[in-house]
Amino acid sequence: MKLICYLSNGYPSLKDTRRLADVYLEAGADMVEIDIPCDHPFLEGPFIADRMQKALAVTSDYEDYLDSLALIREKPPDGAFLLLVYERTVKKIGPEKFITFCRKNRFFDIVLAGAKDERLKAGFIERGLRISTFVRFHLPEEDLAAIPSVNGFVYLQAKPKEEVPLPFATIAEIIGHLRDTHNVELPIYAGSGVRDEDDIRCVKEAGADAVFVGYTVLKLFDDENTLKERIRSLKQATL
Repeated sequence: MKLICYLSNGYPSLKDTRRLADVYLEAGADMVEIDIPCDHPFLEGPFIADRMQKALAVTSDYEDYLDSLALIREKPPDGAFLLLVYERTVKKIGPEKFITFCRKNRFFDIVLAGAKDERLKAGFIERGLRISTFVRFHLPEEDLAAIPSVNGFVYLQAKPKEEVPLPFATIAEIIGHLRDTHNVELPIYAGSGVRDEDDIRCVKEAGADAVFVGYTVLKLFDDENTLKERIRSLKQATL
């Protein structure tokens, strides 16, 4: 199972983001998820939303973020990356400009958060990008309805956060339901709530194809040695 580690873009600085991308990959992360900060990150928890706001307080020029991402893609050239970007941010940058940037710099995997514009998603896919969608633990109909329109993976919430009725008690039951009842053939990656090795093993046993880790690694941004050790341990739990 693949380990995907989340990296805040521009926090505490763009230079630090570029450095940490190398650290993540050197320590054993199979893929690095990097966000482009959004001014209204309504799907994020307080920790990541705060980092996005602090990054934008330093620079709100998206050209700076694109330039920094291009540098990350140069080194190492074979690193695997995933971009998290909100639909509203893509529209601020300009869809054509953003798609051209992604193709030129080989960012082919995109989590398009808050996506409502079906034409925008179709345009990404037509240009050879892989678009993924987020499905919450309680399986709201709007989340399930979005799955057929993407071609990347299903990003499944690993633990419930909302106080809502749950159709299933475990992530294993949810994955089985998506596969058997909704005929989901796309890879299923689980994240949001994964904090430690036990959580990773649970996700693995449930049948997920990859696992996302965010807060656990993000909080260690200023302690490189401990960060590397933590990523190695998390990766070991996926084997």
